[in-house]
Amino acid sequence: MQIFSPNVDSILLTVLLVVLPNIAPYVVHAVRQYRSQQEGDSPPRTQLQSPLLPFLGWILMLHSLHIIYQILFCYPTNLFNELNLAVVTSSSLLRQALLKGRPADSELPNSVEALLSRLQSLDARSLYVRFGHDTVEHCDYCHTFADFALFAFPSAAMTYVQTIALVGLMTVKGSGKRRWRSWGVGILVTAAVVEAWILTTVDIQFTSDNGKTVMWHDGAWLLRHSLFLLLPIGIQVLPYEYDSLVLLASLPASVQSFERTLNSLQALEHLQAASLRNEGTRPIVDRYWEEQARLARAVRGNEEVKEEATRVGIGFGEDEIGTSPVVTFARDTVQRWKALMAPLLTDEQMGKGMPSEGSN
Repeated sequence: MQIFSPNVDSILLTVLLVVLPNIAPYVVHAVRQYRSQQEGDSPPRTQLQSPLLPFLGWILMLHSLHIIYQILFCYPTNLFNELNLAVVTSSSLLRQALLKGRPADSELPNSVEALLSRLQSLDARSLYVRFGHDTVEHCDYCHTFADFALFAFPSAAMTYVQTIALVGLMTVKGSGKRRWRSWGVGILVTAAVVEAWILTTVDIQFTSDNGKTVMWHDGAWLLRHSLFLLLPIGIQVLPYEYDSLVLLASLPASVQSFERTLNSLQALEHLQAASLRNEGTRPIVDRYWEEQARLARAVRGNEEVKEEATRVGIGFGEDEIGTSPVVTFARDTVQRWKALMAPLLTDEQMGKGMPSEGSN
């Protein structure tokens, strides 16, 4: 099937074969970089260092180029679409359209004549829409619906088997994609069953001479090959899995990160004292705590805040006995701790640090 002309098609195919393998690594790198930015700090992906990945990348590239070539240059032949005629067009008009532009004494190939003779039946045209041009033309021994179905389905099923094998190859151990194997195979098996069910049960509706009948075989072929193109690429883009060896290999980097964080937290403990000793930062710290004190006074003086705090049991206002709930909670806590520590404390220590009933 030619798209523009033989010369233009060959140039286009050459450009695809030369350009795509060169730009694909940059596209994959950009996708992985974007995904790593979205995930934030994560363990290093040791799977990316696997020797299988370059090999699998080339297999995926060749498969994608093969499917793109089939979609662009090997689209199923359709006599009615190419001649821009309705499916109900008579065989004589089809023959005239095929001979148009040829010498007067020229004849059609025997296979085309046999196809036109078979298409005189409306049932054969229904099978043409359902199973495609090649099935009706090349299956000489087919007479019943089951014969045509058994002739058409094995070739389509083989393409599904090939793609399932590719999915299995892309999800082998060491690829980091093993958990996606069942999903990929399940999608392909479901698509094969759905396609077979639709093509065998759909009701073919013929339109008028000027209308267009839905070519179910051609549409299913295009959807099938689009799935074959997008599914392996989708599996490649999906996140990698981490096994125990990968997590073990990531432990040193994680420990170093935790140590740096711990050192930063320990240094943060001395930040306030150090800032007060420095003449340049001391005014800044004083202004900060003055602002915090101002905000605290404003919050404590807000009646709505007081009511809400009292409602949830953490009120700081004066209650009916002259003590706030916060002070009461603190006193109860000290008493509980004293009861727990009584066996370890002397009588003199027991009398110290206990807030009085009227203290606030």
